[in-house]
Amino acid sequence: SNGVIQIFTKRGATGAPKFDVKLAKGIITYPKGRYPDNVGWARDAAQASTMESVLGGSVTPYQLISRNFTEDLFETGSNTEASVSASGGTNAVTYYITGRFYDEDGPFGGKDNRGYKPGQATLAEDLMKRVQLNANVGIVPSGKTKINIVTGYNKTAFSSLQTNNNIYAVGSLAQFSKPERVASNNLTGTVAFATVNESMQQTVTQDVNHYNGSVNVNYNPIPWLILDAVVGVDYSSSIAENYRPFGWNIDGFGNSEPDGSKAYTNRDFIATSMQFNASATNRISDNIESDFIVGTQLIQQKTSIFSGNGVAFPGPGFAVAGAGANKDIYQFYSEVINAGVYAQEQIGINDHLFITLGARLDAHSAFGSNFNAQFYPKIAASYVVSDAPYWPGNIGPISTLQFKGSFGQSGLQPGAFDALTTYRAIASTTGAGISPQNLGNPDLKPEVSAEMEVGASVGLWNGKLTFDATYWDR
Repeated sequence: SNGVIQIFTKRGATGAPKFDVKLAKGIITYPKGRYPDNVGWARDAAQASTMESVLGGSVTPYQLISRNFTEDLFETGSNTEASVSASGGTNAVTYYITGRFYDEDGPFGGKDNRGYKPGQATLAEDLMKRVQLNANVGIVPSGKTKINIVTGYNKTAFSSLQTNNNIYAVGSLAQFSKPERVASNNLTGTVAFATVNESMQQTVTQDVNHYNGSVNVNYNPIPWLILDAVVGVDYSSSIAENYRPFGWNIDGFGNSEPDGSKAYTNRDFIATSMQFNASATNRISDNIESDFIVGTQLIQQKTSIFSGNGVAFPGPGFAVAGAGANKDIYQFYSEVINAGVYAQEQIGINDHLFITLGARLDAHSAFGSNFNAQFYPKIAASYVVSDAPYWPGNIGPISTLQFKGSFGQSGLQPGAFDALTTYRAIASTTGAGISPQNLGNPDLKPEVSAEMEVGASVGLWNGKLTFDATYWDR
């Protein structure tokens, strides 16, 4: 079972407010010399003349001409970072609050000396903005109760050139360019697919919002009993877009989707969790102590994905997928719920023999309709011989001796739709239809694994040297 959502950050301290402010400014450059030069030569006077007019300088047939079309795209980037934090509090309330802002204009340029016609420009950008906010508040309303609230928010906006390792990526086209193939509409001499200038008309953007928070309440009503509850939430939302404007093939070289396209993916994810524990410590007799814990846990996860693609805009100025003449859409939604109860008893005898018995019962929304819950037992024992009252002290170099063993079971939950019979849509000349996709299984249950471990630990010369031996089987 997955754990409950609980966030740990810096905590405040009792005292007057303390503030910390930081400002930083930096520059970013790509290292030069990592990309080999593009080298070529003219085979005749006409080709040499074309190379002279595009690349400049003097070119004669069969003279090696070297240019670095990749490094021509580099520039000096910059970043700005600012952060502020505040902490303080009283005996009843402490706090730690921090905020950070980061703004980067990266070292990719591709804007100067590109030979653009009037009205044309590089549209691809190398930008990132990030805002982070975090807070940790501790509240002690009484000597028996403690409350801790932790929350965080992160927003990132990212804009990039096409960087995938594919035939339309800016870097790929620049590296594969050949000086002998340059032309007035192909300034780097790309071999196929699109010119470098055309590839820089493509834009890739992504906006991500992420929030998480948890509230922990700890209550100690009587000395031997502790009640602990945690509620947490984790939410993220992202929007990713890949855009080619109408007429992006400004050099008339590229022929893929010349009327533009827009692909997008919206993804939302939220996980909520609740956990409650009750632990009791009881000395049954002078020689026997009991530590007992019982609890319950609930975890819910929801995922929603909506994506689409629009191709062939009716004209310039359209930047939404819905304006495309040809459209595809995809939608996905899943909800997974896991609930469990658990208990554990640890008995300590004379502070040297410890026996632990535990069990967990899990129910999961992905289980088949004919299967309700899975039981996971565990047992463990630890025998610290050197802590026993009959231990004579050091036996030669042996100062400590422990034997231990355990056995337990755990489970891997099935996928959200594995138990269900699902179908996929198909298209044909005679109309739409469906075909089986997942057969499903109403008896589906988790994949259960059992684990056994035995071992011993020997300490020599008062802990100066320790040997551990463990046998593990799963």
